Amino acid sequence: MKIRWTKKADRSYQKILAYTVRNFGDTVANSFIQRTFKLLDIIKENPLAYKVNEGSKHCNQALIVKSISMYYSIKKDEIIIIAIWQNNRDPKSLVL
Repeated sequence: MKIRWTKKADRSYQKILAYTVRNFGDTVANSFIQRTFKLLDIIKENPLAYKVNEGSKHCNQALIVKSISMYYSIKKDEIIIIAIWQNNRDPKSLVL
């Protein structure tokens, strides 16, 4: 399956990555990148591997790391990455 990122998800990912580099260094940032792409490989192989989000039945939620989640939807022949979310933020402000 093809993976497509929304602009919103891409912007969030880039901001989190920049924050990680700035505050934790390149080693932690590279680990975050590797975990993200490993997660994407798992989702490609088995899109239903992760739970359906309770607040929005049209998307699934997977943890990249303990504090950051990835939200995605499954379409006919593609997986759409909807959002990358810091779990310590107010969930009411998450728009999926």
